[in-house]
Amino acid sequence: MSKDMGSCNPQRMIAGIIIGLMIVTMLVGILILGLKSSESENQEANNPIVIEDFECVLNNISETRKYKVNSPFSISCTRSLQFGSNSRLIMKFNPNYNLSQEYVEVNVSIENDIIKAGSWEVRTSPHIELRRGLIECGQDGVYDITFQTPKTNISFVFIVDIDKETTGVELKFTEKENEYLINCTYRRECDPACIILWEVRNGSIGPLPHVGFNCSDPVDWMVHCWGNIPKTSINLENNTLMCRPNITNQTEADYFGAVLPNNILQCNNITDCDFHCPKESLDDYFIDTTYCNIFHRCVNGTLYSETCSIGTFFSTRHCTCAHIDEVLQDRSCTRDGLRLETGNQIVLCRAHKSIT
Repeated sequence: MSKDMGSCNPQRMIAGIIIGLMIVTMLVGILILGLKSSESENQEANNPIVIEDFECVLNNISETRKYKVNSPFSISCTRSLQFGSNSRLIMKFNPNYNLSQEYVEVNVSIENDIIKAGSWEVRTSPHIELRRGLIECGQDGVYDITFQTPKTNISFVFIVDIDKETTGVELKFTEKENEYLINCTYRRECDPACIILWEVRNGSIGPLPHVGFNCSDPVDWMVHCWGNIPKTSINLENNTLMCRPNITNQTEADYFGAVLPNNILQCNNITDCDFHCPKESLDDYFIDTTYCNIFHRCVNGTLYSETCSIGTFFSTRHCTCAHIDEVLQDRSCTRDGLRLETGNQIVLCRAHKSIT
C-alpha cells in the first residue's frame, strides 16, 4: 500500500518534469549553437579572406629579369601569415623545354619552421621562404605556388628565365698538301649544339659535299668540331666556308656562325698573296694587313690563318683576340674591322716589330 502511494507522490512527479524540461532545454541550446556555427562557416566559405599585405617575390626582386646560371634561387614572402593546422604549400613547375609537362616540386603541410621537400627547403618563420640554392640549367620555366588554407587559397606565378651565355664560333684553318683542316669551337651554356660546315656560294649557303665533319661531346658546354676538306671540293675564287651552330633559331645561328674570309683560303693556297711567311720565322704570330679579325701564324715557313670570334679583334698589344672596344683603344683598327697604319708591312705581333 505504501509503495503504490509513493509512486504517485506529487512532489516526485514535479521534480521529474523539471529535470525533463532542463534536458530538453540543453538539447535545444546545443542544436542552436551548431546551426550558428555551420552558418558562420558557410558565410566564411562564400566570402574568402582578402590578404592585401601578403606578397611573394623571386630572389627579393619584384621586377622580371633574366638570371645567370649559379645565381641564388629563392622565393620569399614579404610578411608572415598565420596558417592553420590544415594549411598546405604546393608548388608546380613547367619547364621551358616542355611547358606542357608539369612537375609537383613541393607539396607539404605548413606546420614546422623548416621543412625539407626534395631539392627545396621551406622556412615558415619569421616569414615564408623557399630555397633551392643556385639556379641550374633546366630550371627555367613557370613556377606556380599556392598556399591552401581552410579559409582561402593564395597563388603566385613566377617566370624564371636563364641568361645563357653564348660565344661566337671560333674557326681555325690550316693548309696541308692536298686538303684543308678546319677546326671550329662553339660554347652555348645549358644548350650545347654541334656545328655544321657550310659552303658559302654566291651569297647562299649549303652543305659541303664529300667532307667528313665531326663534333666531340660538349665539355663545359664547349663543342669542338673538325673536318678535312679536299682542295678539289671548293672553288677558291668564288666560294668560302662557314661554321654554323645547329640550332633552331636561324637568326642566332647566322649571328654566331663564323665565315672563313675568301682571302684566307687564297693566302693559304696560291703564291700571289698579300701575306707571306718570313723565311726566318720559326713560330710567330702576325696580324693581317687588311682585316682586324684575322691573324696568321707562321711555323717554319708554313702559314696557318685564323679568325677571331664575333665581338673580338686581334690585339697587337696582347697578341690574342680581345674585345673590339679594347682593340680600338690601340688605334690600330676601325670599328668596321679594317686595319690601320700597316701599309704593306708584315707586323710581327709577339716581338712588336715590323718585317719588310
